[in-house]
Amino acid sequence: MSFSLTSFLQCPQTKSKNFELFENYLSFEDGTKYSFVDKIPVMLMPSMINQQEGLSFFENFYQTASEPWKYSQRAAECLRHDYVVEKVAQLTEKLGKKAKILDIGCSLGHITARLHPYAELIVAMDISLTAIQKARYHCLQSAHKKANIYHFVVGSATDLPFIDNFFDIVVASDGLHGWHLPQELQQKAAGEIYRVMYRQAYAIFTDYLHPRLHYKVSSILEKFPWQIECIELLYDRLWYQFESLLKAFKQYWWAQKWLASKKIALFLRSIAKNLGNNYSKHITAIVYKNES
Repeated sequence: MSFSLTSFLQCPQTKSKNFELFENYLSFEDGTKYSFVDKIPVMLMPSMINQQEGLSFFENFYQTASEPWKYSQRAAECLRHDYVVEKVAQLTEKLGKKAKILDIGCSLGHITARLHPYAELIVAMDISLTAIQKARYHCLQSAHKKANIYHFVVGSATDLPFIDNFFDIVVASDGLHGWHLPQELQQKAAGEIYRVMYRQAYAIFTDYLHPRLHYKVSSILEKFPWQIECIELLYDRLWYQFESLLKAFKQYWWAQKWLASKKIALFLRSIAKNLGNNYSKHITAIVYKNES
């Protein structure tokens, strides 16, 4: 089955679903218009666009750095990506079908590009147009013949531009807290994720927090009528401490090699597990929505 933008987009402002697509904009039936830039719908509400500070930060970040956060060069981040991809694979098995997947805050598409074996549709969304353009290039290079299952959208997690009850799996990687939202907007983003999930669907959350703040993840998720299937720790705090120790030497090839080594990261993880829950920065949660 193939999907077009009309299959899942809606106006985040008025919730209108019917629109016409023109060369440079989308026009909804209620007269609301959104930009269409480089074949990417920019579905940010006017109130969001008017708050220039947050948007400018992310846009400038992606424009000035070839790879913000250098995920592909940092083993702990690569292991986190592996974790999310493995969970998506497991959840599609549970669903018994290839899934309609939404990746919120996709950044450069490191995770998104690896999801196509498990999907009939992948929608990648970020608040930065530059990030989405780079993610599209990365994903289409990786997917080859399956590139037609990808769609790319600029949008905000607090006002998702998607119809209700649509996605089988939603990924919010380093999201609710990592997006630097105040608590009321974190809760709104979680509610938006619940809204766009299909009646029987999963969501995967990961967040980077000090261990004493891990409780904040479950405290938000518990406000919604999904089932929290599991909460897990990635036991990566020792690796981040190791990274800090090597900060002064990061220009040297050997330091870069050590920081990119999954073997070292896995060894540090094994030690951290024995030291206890205080030795994890990342916390993950999988929730299941089940509505009849």
